Formats: sequence, structure tokens, C-alpha cells
Amino acid sequence: MKKTATNSDFVPLLTLSLPRMDKEEVYASLKAAIQREGCTKVYTPNPQMALCAYDSPEFANILKRGDLLFSDGIGLVLASRLVGHPLPTRIAGIDAGRFVLEEANKQALSVAFLGAKPGIAARAAARLRHDLPNLHICYTHHGYFNRNGRENDAVLASLRNAKPDILFVCFGSPEQEKWIDRYAKEIPSLRLCMGLGGSLDVWAGNVRRAPNLVRICGLEWLWRTACEPRRARIFLDIPRFFLLVLSSEKKRHKKP
Repeated sequence: MKKTATNSDFVPLLTLSLPRMDKEEVYASLKAAIQREGCTKVYTPNPQMALCAYDSPEFANILKRGDLLFSDGIGLVLASRLVGHPLPTRIAGIDAGRFVLEEANKQALSVAFLGAKPGIAARAAARLRHDLPNLHICYTHHGYFNRNGRENDAVLASLRNAKPDILFVCFGSPEQEKWIDRYAKEIPSLRLCMGLGGSLDVWAGNVRRAPNLVRICGLEWLWRTACEPRRARIFLDIPRFFLLVLSSEKKRHKKP
């Protein structure tokens, strides 16, 4: 989905500009993307990605060059409501990724997984094939390789040879978005390239996702932090994010 809509169709949050789309509209855009030629780059920002873009003009520009962005963070939805430009809902990247896989299964499109620790992508592929027996996963590779040298060149060569229609890149942000921005264009077969963080670990069965009730309450981020204490920095990032959003909105209203 190229950004051809009017400004009123987008919600500004710090350096981000997020389309005011509900889940059905996002899924329709993803479905349309995999049915046409040319690569659609999909990013799923959350508050920490918004802070990274605020602190890094380079990363902000990468997200601006994305073709479809949607909020994979309840914090963005709450912030949008706080400043009076509400986003309809949070749309989890892993759920959107599952939707794409189901469509690929129906349409006989090929998929590649890139990321996570050695063996995880292959395990995720095996488990997904059990649920989606017609799913063609043509290539898997872990994310522990030098992304600027010969190893990266070899991965790109293998992807070009495999000719996937869809590629999920799961390095974690901002590395996955940087890689997509730089290298997706070097894989001519791609129709969709999407950053999906830790989704491969969930699909492989290594990480348990939050129960449905926790997700409905918008607390999946808290569940993940409890399961992965290394993510505890989020408790510092969240107050900073909301303060910056409020400050930016105040400055925007002061402009003549």
C-alpha cells in the first residue's frame, strides 16, 4: 500500500505516520500485496520502535520508506487516543503474519523465513506445515550471520535461487527493518517482505504466547517482559514515549 492517501488518513506520532486502518483493512492490504508484482515492505512499529525512529533520523527514514505500517503496540494506540487522533486498534504482527501464511497456503505462494537462532526457522516451518499442509516454505536460514559481508551475499544468492514470493525477516528491530530496506530489492521474486521480530520462536514452539485474555486486555507486552526479563527496559521507554508524544503534540498546536 503506497502512501497516496490524504493526511487525514494518517495518524502522526513522533516521526511515525500510521494509517488509520482497522484489522480488516490491514489484512485486505496484505492480501492485495501478495497478489501483485513488486515488493511491498511491511513494518510493525511499537513504542520502542517509535523512540528509536525519534532518536535516529536514519531509522525514521527507513520506516518512512516502508509501504505499509501498522501499530503492533497498544502504547501507540493509547497515545493516538491521548492526542485526539485515535488509531482503530492494535494489530499484532504475528497475527498478520499468520494471515499472510494462510493466504499463501490458499494461493500456492512460496515463503521464506530468515532469522532467530540456528534451527528455529526450520522448526517453525515444520510445525506450520502441519497446520497448513499446502504451505510451500522454500527457504529457511537463521539470523546469526554477518549481514554486511560474504555470509550476507550467500544468503541473498540462496534467496534469489529459492525465489520466494514472501519473506519474513525476524532479527528484531531495528536490524530487520534496516536489512529489508537495504536488501529486499535484491530479491526480484518478492511480493511482500515483512519484519516479524520473535514470531519464529513462537511458531517453533520455543516461546509461549500470552493467553487470549492477556492479549485482549492489551497486556501482551507485560507478559513478554515477564517471560524475557532482558526486555525490562520497556519500563523506562514507556514513560519517555508518552512524554515525548505529549510534548510533540503541544508544540504542533503552538505552530502558527
